[in-house]
Amino acid sequence: MNILFSCDEYPPARTGGIGTVTKIVAEGLAARGHNVYVVSCCMPGHGLPACTVNRGVTIYRLTCFRGLGPIVNNARISTALNRFGLLATRAGRELRRLHGFMEKLIATHSIDIVEMPDYIMFTPYYSSKKRVKFIPFSVPTVARVHGSKSFLSYYKTGHIPKLSRANDIDFFSAVSGISAVSGFSARFLSEHLGVEAPVEVIYNPLDMHQVDAAMRRAEPYRGGHPFILFFGKIVETKGAFSILKAFNEFSRSYPDYELLLAGGGEIDYARTLVEPHAAPRVHFLGYVQRDNLLGYIRDAQFCVIPSYYENFSMAALEVMSLGKTLVYTRETSGPEVIDDGVDGILVDPRAPGQIVEKMKQLAADPSLCSRMGAAAQEKVQNNFSLDHILRNLETFYSKYIHN
Repeated sequence: MNILFSCDEYPPARTGGIGTVTKIVAEGLAARGHNVYVVSCCMPGHGLPACTVNRGVTIYRLTCFRGLGPIVNNARISTALNRFGLLATRAGRELRRLHGFMEKLIATHSIDIVEMPDYIMFTPYYSSKKRVKFIPFSVPTVARVHGSKSFLSYYKTGHIPKLSRANDIDFFSAVSGISAVSGFSARFLSEHLGVEAPVEVIYNPLDMHQVDAAMRRAEPYRGGHPFILFFGKIVETKGAFSILKAFNEFSRSYPDYELLLAGGGEIDYARTLVEPHAAPRVHFLGYVQRDNLLGYIRDAQFCVIPSYYENFSMAALEVMSLGKTLVYTRETSGPEVIDDGVDGILVDPRAPGQIVEKMKQLAADPSLCSRMGAAAQEKVQNNFSLDHILRNLETFYSKYIHN
């Protein structure tokens, strides 16, 4: 197959979950003999070449918003302008430019199928004041549901803005097929956007070869005390504040334990939640390079990530793949990843008391951690491995190519 991905976060550009997963999938498909191409829209000043080939994947980088670098690269200014829709017209023009560029690649490389994420770089610019209809491509196009503007708005505020809803419905109505990274996100389309088209659930994969290679490079933790690990953005919705409140109580019973929190965010506020008796045992690590983060996971007693909502978490898979027990959210897609009490533990992320109870249970019974961790590792290998997911994607793409 000749496959073209649109992915604005494709590494080493500014990278989020969509970029990380697309890279894993693209390189995996290339290794299986497919011709894989990626178009990545980048802000001015990105400093990356216009075209490169990496691990069999050809990456094209399209510089957008030329001449507006000081504006679009300044979060405060661009957010203020977005509020009044002042960049919407330019964003719509850039979206049409992207479409034209991709159509040229479709012709040049005899592309069989295009995959688009449901959230692209231009989404924040046009969803506040301007409706932009998605332009279908000349070949079958499938949408990959990672978390659209409507999805993010709903789970942050409980409300979907009218234009966000209209834009997303237009997009999902125009594509040939839809896959979702979780059953939770698939249900969102039907329940909150009224999308009637079938949605196939194909989970994000974890490349264990990359994990193993990173583990060999990871530095060991030299703190000398058993520790619990949280990683992700230090904000309320990721559960960072819940774990801090829980650790205050947990540390009274287990004073030798430390809590390590890896990630940026509202660290100054988070520090105010730590009680004086627990403060010497709480360490904010800031951003941690991925190899070393995997080392922290490996060396932790167990991990706790009680996020309020997750479309589908690669963080959870990484913990499980290393044979570690994860205390995870029971909300949204949590039950799709963890079978509670079998290969991990699910908790109410808004209930620190419940989190304390589960942390104490694991600290009191290391053999329970080992059993759950082993079951978690086996689950990842059997259900979320790269080969398993790639076979599902190939079948999915083939269905629309042949139709």
